[in-house]
Amino acid sequence: MDKCWFILRHADIPPPNLPPEGSGSISGALCLGHLVPGPRRLDEVINTSGPLKIPKNTPLSFSQSVAFSWKLEKGVSFAQTGNLGVPIAVAAGVTASASVDIGFQKTKGTHWEFESLETTTFRPSNDYLSDCLDDELVAAYISKHKSPLLGSWDIFMITGIKVARGAKMSSSETHVKQVGSGMELIAGAADIGETSEVSIKSSQETSHGLMSDFIWAVRLDKISKGVFNRSWGHRRYFSNTAAFDSSSEKPEDLLACEGIDGGLIYSLDNNQFAVSL
Repeated sequence: MDKCWFILRHADIPPPNLPPEGSGSISGALCLGHLVPGPRRLDEVINTSGPLKIPKNTPLSFSQSVAFSWKLEKGVSFAQTGNLGVPIAVAAGVTASASVDIGFQKTKGTHWEFESLETTTFRPSNDYLSDCLDDELVAAYISKHKSPLLGSWDIFMITGIKVARGAKMSSSETHVKQVGSGMELIAGAADIGETSEVSIKSSQETSHGLMSDFIWAVRLDKISKGVFNRSWGHRRYFSNTAAFDSSSEKPEDLLACEGIDGGLIYSLDNNQFAVSL
């Protein structure tokens, strides 16, 4: 599916060297035509001797978004409530109880601003894919990782790259600790209670200047051979799901159909979305 992009975990992979006319040789640490084990292992290139040249009948396509920004925020929280056995002298017929609430929350945020976000894509032909699968390293990977009983396997090809140019980044970290205690006395119909609460908050923010250009996200095609298939098949990842419609379809549901969960999802322009795993 053309709408889904997978965000790289690290902003340190430089953009590849692309052929100026849209076809020919590509070089770099992560390129169009590289094969990887899956969306959670995007930096583990299988065909390290490649990729193959982009043929003239499937040239690269280019587009650009200007002044793009996004924010990534992850948090961890903890809360616990317990009763305290406090020795309290009370009159006959009076019930005493005490409790304590302990809470902790840590939030890490990263805010990115890009001068531009350049997108390069291509649609590999079956001949191109077949030549890639004939690569010695790729054949060895498939032989090692295919199902021993059923013979099924799958790998993923990078068919789209988004490059962040003129990037600036700021990060923040916030800690909040909260402790609350309460005392309750019950005598017949009377209920007398007292509570107290203490909250401690600390935060830190760091800004970085202009950064080198880097690959921000990639698009994937899935190449696989099923149990009942004589040969391998190829499809755009998510192409077996309905077209994403932000007004009615939830991206997390589409990801779940592909067996992907636990990611953070961000909306992009042109009805696209990006996933950080």
